[in-house]
This record gives sequence, structure tokens and C-alpha cells, in this order.
Amino acid sequence: MLEEGLLVFKKKGQYVQYDSLDELFAAIDDKTAHKFARRDLPNIEDWVGRKIGLGSVRIKKFLKDRDDDEVNPLSSLLDGVTTEDSLSVEVGKTTEGTREVRAVFGESAFEYPKPVSLIRELVCQSAGPRDIVLDFFAGSATTAQAVMELNAEDRGDRRFIMVSSTEATEDEPDKNLCRDVTAERVRRLNASDDPKYDSLAAPFAYLRTREIAFEDLDYDLAPKDAWAALETLHGLPLTIYEDAAVTCP
Repeated sequence: MLEEGLLVFKKKGQYVQYDSLDELFAAIDDKTAHKFARRDLPNIEDWVGRKIGLGSVRIKKFLKDRDDDEVNPLSSLLDGVTTEDSLSVEVGKTTEGTREVRAVFGESAFEYPKPVSLIRELVCQSAGPRDIVLDFFAGSATTAQAVMELNAEDRGDRRFIMVSSTEATEDEPDKNLCRDVTAERVRRLNASDDPKYDSLAAPFAYLRTREIAFEDLDYDLAPKDAWAALETLHGLPLTIYEDAAVTCP
């Protein structure tokens, strides 16, 4: 195996040598000795005066040489097709996500969207039928659609919270990705008369937060802000104020 290059030496060529037992014990106490060296080893004297390799040995194995009863190594959860004997799943790629966004918006409203099939599979594996799914980088709201599809499929009662920034810039100060893409996707799915979406439903509220610097809380926090926090904390319907800085339609 050595001649065929099937043995892999980690830290190849790195050795250490102890010329006395005291030197070896000092290295053990300082935790600089080889990880397998211990004072209570029955043959500890054999370590003195010899070159000791610091690395470990691994056997290089190839997939073509595996035994029939060995399980194929899995490089990715998304590698392959879902079967009873496989741990992998078959999901779409970014091109599928782009087609799905076009189907909802009629155009490519978001770059590099994830496919619904991928997020649906991850939510299915990680969340129960009554859980809340939080996506703090919601983007085009693929996660929202995935939750809606799962609820329609198994009659679950999952809820979702989608969070996104406006992505406004100096050149586009009025840009609001969260309102115009993230929330809009949910609105369109709810209102769609397309047969493939008619079973999807998710009543939701679009809320826009107002940033208050910590040092300004005593001056800028209004009673309605505190009231909205209490309503949220206790699961009460939110009061909609006319002030657009608090909530937006």
C-alpha cells in the first residue's frame, strides 16, 4: 500500500526525538509531546532516542474499490435522487428558482433566487406542522412559498416570519425590496387564480420597523411603540396607526 501511494501521512516528514526520559516527561507535562504519549504507558522508555512521527496514518480508499455492502459516501444532501435507500434528495437549482419568480411576477424580480423545492425540503426536515419558520434574509420570499406549499400538502399550520431590508441606496432612496418583492410575492400567491397556486393561502401583515438609536430611546420612543410591543408580546391584533413610520399598508 505504501508503494502504491495508498497510505497518507498527515504532517508528513515532521518528527520529534527525545534523548532522555526526563526530556520526554517534560514534553508530556507541557503538552508538547505526541498526543499518544503518556507517563503511564508500559513501554514509555521505548520512546527515548527514536524519531517519533507527529502525524497520523490514513488509508486512501476509492469509491470504485468499495465493497458492495458499503454505503456510498455522500458529499452533499442534494446529491442524487430521493429513494428509500438514499439519504440524498432531488431538488432544483437556481434556474428553477428564477422560473418560479417569473411565474409569480411575470419577470425576473430577484437575482439568484433559491428554488422552492430546496427550502421546502429543509423546512420539512427541520420544522413541525405547527412551528414558526423565521427567515432573516428573506429576499424573494422563497421560504414563505415553501411553507405555504407544505401547509397545503399536509394540512399543517406552520407560520412564517420573513425579514428583509429595503436595500435602498443613494441612487435609489425609494427602493424597498421587502415591500415590493418579499411581501408582494406572498400577496400575489394569495390572490393568484393559477391552478397550481389556488390551494395556497397565508394571511399576513407587512410591517416596517423604525430604527431608534439606543441613546435616543428615552426621547424617541412613543407610547404607541410600547403599545405595539405589548400587543406583539401577548399575541393581540396590532393597532394600525396612521403614522407610516410605525406601520405601512
